[in-house]
Amino acid sequence: MKPRVLFVSQTLGFKAACGIGLIGKLIGETLLNHPDYEFRICYTDDWNGVSNAVKQFQPQTIIYNYAPGTTPWMDDYNARSQFNPIPQVRIMHDMHQRIADEFHPDNHAGWQYLLADDPSVVGNDRVFITNRLLPPTSTHAYQDGPKPIIGFQGFGPPHKGIARLAHKVQEEFDEAVLRLHIPYGYYEDLIHQRAGSNALARAAEVRSIITKPGIDLEISHDLMETDDIVNWLAQNTINCYFYDYLDGAGMSGSIDYAIAARRPIALTRSHQFRNFWKCEPSIFIEDKSIKEIIAQGTAPLEYFYNAYSAESVYRDYSAMLQKLIA
Repeated sequence: MKPRVLFVSQTLGFKAACGIGLIGKLIGETLLNHPDYEFRICYTDDWNGVSNAVKQFQPQTIIYNYAPGTTPWMDDYNARSQFNPIPQVRIMHDMHQRIADEFHPDNHAGWQYLLADDPSVVGNDRVFITNRLLPPTSTHAYQDGPKPIIGFQGFGPPHKGIARLAHKVQEEFDEAVLRLHIPYGYYEDLIHQRAGSNALARAAEVRSIITKPGIDLEISHDLMETDDIVNWLAQNTINCYFYDYLDGAGMSGSIDYAIAARRPIALTRSHQFRNFWKCEPSIFIEDKSIKEIIAQGTAPLEYFYNAYSAESVYRDYSAMLQKLIA
């Protein structure tokens, strides 16, 4: 019998437009196919869901897909203690080296172990590190059109640099399609009656910036399924993410979809893209134009196609679970 691992993540449904929830869904569903461990996903927003899953599944380890803005209830030490002595691991999406080096349960709501999909960090006996996990690769074959297609996909808070991208396209191109998929984020747009304020604000900014008649705009807001996002990105000549620096912020999840699409990518030197800082040749707009990065093709990204595969993540989880399960 394979060792059993419970993977806890927030519910989706009407709250599906959430990056943390989407990452949890991707990781959890991928781990269901782990060759050496039996995983079960528990989608819940409270401890009753976890308790019922533990009673039914009787796991030997529990992993929680945690974020302070979406699942703060997971930090309740007294609630977690009912499952002792099962090892319990909290995923931390905003990891950086100082947190790993200085980790102590007293500073992290009593958690004994942390887990981060951040290969820029060196882990230790209490902080486990995995590679990123790419969504399934696109099935769409790219075809050149009459105009280059510059794409962006992701939620629309101001730090995403969507206006910066529009200015860059306006500067570099006389003929192009600027194609933006900015879904309404549940926590950013749809609660508190904000009705898509971030997404709509970004769209309005772009429309005010693009004035050349040869640049076409395509903007969509309806949330797509993972396969549809990757195939949508695969139709673009290049996909661009011009985030602010955001020191200490976690790695971007949007970029994983763009890698899976296997098209050229242009970035800013945001801390959220630190795993790409050493790409050769450079894919950063501080070094090169969008046109120059298009001309490089996907050569700078070849490493990530294998490093961020399901097989690589299986190995990383196995290394952690072998230490946690006696």
